[in-house]
Amino acid sequence: MEQHVFEALQGTLSADDTVRQNSEQALKRLELDTGFPLAAANIALADEAGLAERQAAIVQIRGYVSRHWSIGSAKYEPGPIPDQQAKAQVREKVFLLLTSANRKLRMVAAAVVANMAVYDWPDEWPQLFSQLVELLHGNHDQVQAALSVFGEWVNSDMSEQQLDQIGVLIPELRRIFGSSDYSSDTHVLAVRVFTDCIDIIAIMSDTRREFVDAHVPPILREWIDNILHAIRQPLASSDNGPAILLKT
Repeated sequence: MEQHVFEALQGTLSADDTVRQNSEQALKRLELDTGFPLAAANIALADEAGLAERQAAIVQIRGYVSRHWSIGSAKYEPGPIPDQQAKAQVREKVFLLLTSANRKLRMVAAAVVANMAVYDWPDEWPQLFSQLVELLHGNHDQVQAALSVFGEWVNSDMSEQQLDQIGVLIPELRRIFGSSDYSSDTHVLAVRVFTDCIDIIAIMSDTRREFVDAHVPPILREWIDNILHAIRQPLASSDNGPAILLKT
């Protein structure tokens, strides 16, 4: 299976229209095999594979998760859904890509992890939140990857039972925002995720008043201190040009 997937991925990169179209059709057929996502994940992780093929593999997994991971997906297409053992193997391998040295691999993997989380967390992937929080203590690239996952995943669809997890995440976001060890781009990501967290807390304020009363006042005091400090600093520049530290 893995060799067939690799050859099809190579074909999708061809400059020949016929080869490319045939390879795309081959991938659609291969997707109907429950072994497909694991084969693609192995290719995405393989250092010996070409970077273009590895990137194509993780992009393919992203589409696969939307189409075949869960019948609850808005983009679901008829076909076999992987069993829990296969899903666990794929999740593990895709999560490892969050630590890749290649930015594109990391960022697409972050989108895949966030998409999987919608369907699998907390029942089938209970350790995901703690794994991501741990990654927030990794190197700069890993921190950005974890923040990217949270940025796509943390939203109003989270249930009231998951609000306590937000209480764990917010101090980590403040630590990152208040640290000069991180770039302004990373600070922006932290602020965006923090904004999403506050939106969730606001939505649930009526049913979890005790949580709001216990957490929001100290949160606001700590963040206001950090924000005032950031405002007083000269604007830094990112690799992509002038950085905007705060966005409202």
